Amino acid sequence: RGGAWRYLDRDVSGTITMQEWHQESADVLAAFKEFMDMSFGSVKLAFQRIDTDNSGSVTFSELKRACSRRGFKGDVKIIFKCLNVCIQPGVRSLSYRDVAFLDT
Repeated sequence: RGGAWRYLDRDVSGTITMQEWHQESADVLAAFKEFMDMSFGSVKLAFQRIDTDNSGSVTFSELKRACSRRGFKGDVKIIFKCLNVCIQPGVRSLSYRDVAFLDT
């Protein structure tokens, strides 16, 4: 009983962190958060600046363009993938709620 939990909870803290769950995703999201913090002050402020049409979300294209202009070296497509957001035309957008956990 609880073998899967014990396997994932490597430090036996009682919680499973993103690093314990999927290190690659944790690394990508940490780099994205650091970039947003350095470029905009926080992820929330970044979304407010990038969401130029005030739709409450940013499209893949908006985010890719904003990140590229500010020198983000990561792949925005991987960020969408890490967050399990579909990147098909017309469906690919992120709201701040999707990434708010990065500001905690």
